[in-house]
Amino acid sequence: MAHLRVLVIDDQALDRRILLQYLKEADIEVLEASNGPDGIGIAESAQPDVVLLDVMMEEMDGLGVCRSLKANPQTADIPVIFITSIASRRVSLEGLGCGAADYLNKPVDRDSLLARIRTHARMRQQHLKTLALRAELEQARRQNEVMHLTEGIAHNLNNLLGIIFGYLSLLQQDPHNGEKVIRNCSQIEAAIHRMTKIVRQLSVIGQFHSAKLQPVRLSQILQGAITRLNRAAKPAIHVRLVSSLPEDFSWITNREILESCLEHLLLNAQQSYGKSFGDHEVILQADLCPDPNALCLRVLDEGCGIPDDLRDSVFDPFVSTSADVGRGMGLTLARHGARCLHGDLVLLSRPTGGTEARLTLPPPSSPHSNS
Repeated sequence: MAHLRVLVIDDQALDRRILLQYLKEADIEVLEASNGPDGIGIAESAQPDVVLLDVMMEEMDGLGVCRSLKANPQTADIPVIFITSIASRRVSLEGLGCGAADYLNKPVDRDSLLARIRTHARMRQQHLKTLALRAELEQARRQNEVMHLTEGIAHNLNNLLGIIFGYLSLLQQDPHNGEKVIRNCSQIEAAIHRMTKIVRQLSVIGQFHSAKLQPVRLSQILQGAITRLNRAAKPAIHVRLVSSLPEDFSWITNREILESCLEHLLLNAQQSYGKSFGDHEVILQADLCPDPNALCLRVLDEGCGIPDDLRDSVFDPFVSTSADVGRGMGLTLARHGARCLHGDLVLLSRPTGGTEARLTLPPPSSPHSNS
């Protein structure tokens, strides 16, 4: 096992000296503090593998020290072993309840002390390795997702350039036919507009991972998404808001990303009705999921549903029920944005027909809800 570093926090010099002797004989590096505040500072700066902590101290007792260590992200994962002279079940439960990993009664048995130190240090090292591996996997997943997006964007831009060059060739072949010139120029202009939109979306993707999270009133986000839809699609389909949450309900998120996700979902729902959307509506629903109390946003439509041949690839860039080039980025961007907010997006077929787009975001207290 790698070299160990242990911090001893005890206001009794004799007790510290005994523990120091046990640890040094076992070739363990020792740090010591004679009071709680000093011990907290040393733990934060030196990052020991284990903290040995006396419960009964005058200036700040061990329970208070343990709570402070566990409340600080820099020291929260350091295992704390209480050393107590009080053989009380209540004291032991209080220690474990405030985050301690273990406890030993005084006088401390040397072999038991060393065994527990090594066990908890090994568990911490495995935990840190797991976190590092998880971070690497998440980074690889994100890089792969961005690469997938950009490859799709590049492919579609090439297709649009092909359209532009094709219509330019037609213009050159018959430059004096006014009707054809107007029609070809109109097609070229439409392709350029789509390319501009794709480039704008690409710049937005790059901002997702560095986005800041802060409390935002949910009603503002929902109305903001509808406003975006009205700007993107004229005329836009009627959106009915259904929410079980109070008007002043807030959520820790990024407003720009979440509004953009909902805009894409609303636009996709509108397109599912084809040209007859004026006779229908889309429902935007907000609730809290009971477990694990996550925010659940649903976009419900009664449109054409998810075609069977697209069910497995509906989130791929530029996969669309539309035959037009350059119209399939919405769902891809929506899911990418949801995952950057540490949530996810799924599409479900509704029993009554149509589609449910379900965007789920973890609770603010979740370890993955802020970064």
